[in-house]
Amino acid sequence: MQAVPKAQLETAAAYGMSPRKTFWRILVPQMWVYALPGLSNLWQVLIKATPLLFLLGIEDVVYWARELGGTKTSRFSDYPHGDWRMWYFLALLIFYLAMTSVSEKLLKRLMARLTHGQATAGGEAQRRATPA
Repeated sequence: MQAVPKAQLETAAAYGMSPRKTFWRILVPQMWVYALPGLSNLWQVLIKATPLLFLLGIEDVVYWARELGGTKTSRFSDYPHGDWRMWYFLALLIFYLAMTSVSEKLLKRLMARLTHGQATAGGEAQRRATPA
């Protein structure tokens, strides 16, 4: 919030906008332009770190993939099968890659929408990078 130029807020006050209106119409839209890149990085790290948490012993989706794909050799098991863990982990790999890709596209779209009409470095860089 402190990255938004004070002149923007002073201009809103000069035009007679209430502090509440200034907050929602001036500060919040411009704040997101500065906050979204960091938040999107945190989201991507969270997605990519989830499988790594499995290595630390934290039970999550990867734990259940190992359990479901493990060999059922118990004498009480009615449906024994081979070791299917590779297929479960392959499905998880595809899931995590798809989730990362979809998140990246959605966040890029959101950033483009938030920077539309604003003279920001992020908006200019995206317009130059995207061929017309």
